[in-house]
Amino acid sequence: MHKRFLQFIKKHALNVHEHKYLLAISGGVDSMVLWHLAEQSDVNYSIAHCNFQLRGEASDRDQSFIEERAKGLGRQFHSKRFDTESYATLNKVSTQMAARELRYAWFDELCSKEGYQKIFLAHHANDDVETFLLNMIRGTSIKGLTGMDSFGEKLVRPLLDASKEEIMEFAISHDILWREDSSNAEVYYKRNFIRKEIIPKLETLNPDFLTTMKRNMVKNMEVARLADLNIEKLKAELLEEIGDGFSIRKRDLTEQEIGPYVLSEFLKEFGFNYYQCEEIISGLSGISGKVFKSPSYELLVDREVVHIRHISTNFQEELLIELGDVLSVQRGEYKVWIYDDPNQEIDQASSNAMLDLDKLKFPLVLRKWNEGDRIQPLGMTGQKLVSDLLIDSKLSRFEKQSVHVLCSEGEVVWVVGLRISDKFKVDKDTKSILHYQLADRV
Repeated sequence: MHKRFLQFIKKHALNVHEHKYLLAISGGVDSMVLWHLAEQSDVNYSIAHCNFQLRGEASDRDQSFIEERAKGLGRQFHSKRFDTESYATLNKVSTQMAARELRYAWFDELCSKEGYQKIFLAHHANDDVETFLLNMIRGTSIKGLTGMDSFGEKLVRPLLDASKEEIMEFAISHDILWREDSSNAEVYYKRNFIRKEIIPKLETLNPDFLTTMKRNMVKNMEVARLADLNIEKLKAELLEEIGDGFSIRKRDLTEQEIGPYVLSEFLKEFGFNYYQCEEIISGLSGISGKVFKSPSYELLVDREVVHIRHISTNFQEELLIELGDVLSVQRGEYKVWIYDDPNQEIDQASSNAMLDLDKLKFPLVLRKWNEGDRIQPLGMTGQKLVSDLLIDSKLSRFEKQSVHVLCSEGEVVWVVGLRISDKFKVDKDTKSILHYQLADRV
């Protein structure tokens, strides 16, 4: 086992003599074997021990046992007591999940403060298989069936290929002392139930069950990597950045036979989960207009496109616009120009606006459009509801929500980016022109 430990160090080019490393030591046989191997390999390490206060005096005796050995070896010892049960209750997680979150948060803090390069953990092959089975029972993707990483950005697991049986034999043959965690003998926890009840029964079907499962996880890792490559390629092809968000054409989703899992991988950066993606996929052929929300984004299944945009929380209901102010809306920023030449060429772009300056009363008001707003569109004699104008423009629900109107004394001068009012147009009597031009068109 010592030889495999040294091979692990060499394989991953760990500078164990000069860099500082942190060993996570619980006091159980696994971590004590890890400690022994690190000491025998002349690793430059310190010890970190978490006291989760879950077993009363036994937890305190574990801490004392480790601290005394660390002092005897002249190694720096870090320890922290956690109120694990209170944390679990407050955050509505299991006790084991609470311990995990507290442990890794503290390890990260120690690394930042003390300059440790990596954290050595004592997970072994049995832990890996138990995690595989737990993930499968809870429900997971192919990534959840690949097992733990033996070498990550911060966490390293040098014993991941060793079985519990090998570790026990090594500990006994090298007279390594350890503390027995009484909770490991209980079947109460899910992991212990798998360890004590499920795996022994599976081993009656396949005596080499552990090796078989480790081989399966290696295969799954290859499949997961291949899937990631193809998903990223599809995402680059189908997810289009537009305006203040992103879009995917519904036709592309159906033609490529994109399912909930692949879509959830597309959308995980926006906070959407697999269950939402199941509904999104099932709703592609249904009535458009359904909206899904994540903590930071909202998604609209529109007529032909799926729109994703960031949820805006800082919108100012009304903004006073003085002469010369630029207009900033979700679509972009409009620069402003003033011309005193009545013969100035008219900007024909529908996104921009050229207005008769003398017909406007400043300050103007820039706001989101409201139901009931009316405008006399350019070239028309009568008024029209802004809502009808938006329908005619075939805007999506998201696009409608982001539309602004520019008003003078309560009257709509311009549905920004779409249509100006005929009342404020440039005509033969115009002396000065106010020109709002979308910045990316300048």
